[in-house]
Amino acid sequence: MDTPALHPAAQTLAAEHDRGELSRREFLTRATSLGLTTAAAYGLIGVAMPSEVRAQPAQGGTLRIQSDVRALKDPRTYDWPQMSNFSRGWLEYLVEYQRDGSFKPMLLAGWEVNADATQYTLSVRPGVTWNDGTPFTAADVAFNITRWCDQTVEGNSMASRMASLIDPETKQAIEGAIVATDDLTVTLTLPTPDITLIAGFSDYPAAIVPQDFSGDPMADRKGTGPFVPVDLEVGVKSVMVRNEDHTWWGTEVYGGPYLDRIEYIDFGTDQVTHFSAAEADEVDMLYESLGEFVELFDSIGWNKSETITANTVVIRTNQNAEIDGQKPYSDVRVRRALALAVSNCEQACNFDPVTG
Repeated sequence: MDTPALHPAAQTLAAEHDRGELSRREFLTRATSLGLTTAAAYGLIGVAMPSEVRAQPAQGGTLRIQSDVRALKDPRTYDWPQMSNFSRGWLEYLVEYQRDGSFKPMLLAGWEVNADATQYTLSVRPGVTWNDGTPFTAADVAFNITRWCDQTVEGNSMASRMASLIDPETKQAIEGAIVATDDLTVTLTLPTPDITLIAGFSDYPAAIVPQDFSGDPMADRKGTGPFVPVDLEVGVKSVMVRNEDHTWWGTEVYGGPYLDRIEYIDFGTDQVTHFSAAEADEVDMLYESLGEFVELFDSIGWNKSETITANTVVIRTNQNAEIDGQKPYSDVRVRRALALAVSNCEQACNFDPVTG
């Protein structure tokens, strides 16, 4: 799509950044969610966009990843990111969240947001096809956003992200709010402002499924991505291979796909086992490393990849717990003191001082 006009809020966001009221990361998140390209957002604050220096990938080979291997289900009900890490090989996303905080178009080519964030114009990337050869169109995008709005589906976490598009009485998408105006354009019309939709599109339960989706990604195996699943044994291993029968749209944008095969291997939750697997050359990559194990993996020469994330600390005191013959948490004053001791500037804490 053409470069969108500068959003009215962009200059305000840039000024807040310049005054130190917004971090660069938060500025990039807000500015790109309003439709600015990442390059334009960096330019608005007078900063050169960082260049990515990468080694030329080798073609072919197998990547073995340590990860929980979980059963798949309807992606809008995903409750573990490990599910999406596997299925994203063939079920892709409208938007991709970047390490610097910006949002990058994926199956969308871009988007525009009006001044009060009550109308979004989504431009679908041209030339994308499903792996059965059929074109990916605005109707597919509208179908997915509409199904995300269905609050009657148990476990559909996408409904909370699409709240501004949902009729509270029908618990479905507001009639006329999601319209495919042509083959490559979707217009979203909201009754109230919402600047969070693009962020919602990038979250892991927002995988794009075909209109004939059965509810089981392993049964359909239809998607827009460069891989196709060939094996899933819960708690043991899952495997996907490069789809030789599908010309992936992303080659011209991202390069690749380079790997022939990706394996997710479940070694349980004990990081000692993960470290042993790495030392024994049984895996090439970890889902995550925590605490002192970060330094241990550093010590064996593994490359470290870091991304800033947020965490919520949840405290649930047991009012019946005994310590030295006493039940300190049965006293509401102790529970209130714990709540008051938390600095909400540093972390989010879900704590009920009355019920504990």
